[in-house]
Amino acid sequence: MRGSPLLRAFIAFLAIGLTAWPLGRLTRHAGAESTPQPVASLDKVTTAHLALTFTHLPRRISVLHLGKEIWASEVKDTEIEHDLSLPWPDEGVDLRFVIEWLEDAPLAAARVGITAPDGRDLEQSIWSRGPADAVLTFR
Repeated sequence: MRGSPLLRAFIAFLAIGLTAWPLGRLTRHAGAESTPQPVASLDKVTTAHLALTFTHLPRRISVLHLGKEIWASEVKDTEIEHDLSLPWPDEGVDLRFVIEWLEDAPLAAARVGITAPDGRDLEQSIWSRGPADAVLTFR
């Protein structure tokens, strides 16, 4: 056996110890040094124009935002338009659509168009056989 096992263990321990200081500085939590990002204000309510077009008439539609129903209507026509009042942060908005098509209805679709508060036209679709419950994100 060449060398001393205790000497080799001491050198290995010293090498690991020397890397602890730079690793500790790299992985240390910044804490008070960094400032948190501002949270989007949900107090500012804006108006977005909603336009719905259906391939088959549902009985009823509900639109929910953050778990609260913001609009509901009985459906009597294949096209519906309504202005929604809701907070619209820069990250966009998630809307839940509950559409009451008949249980044994054929494949049906709803085209959901929204004119965002900044004037952009956003569009998505919901497809279902029977009742639909979908969350759509508009950014």
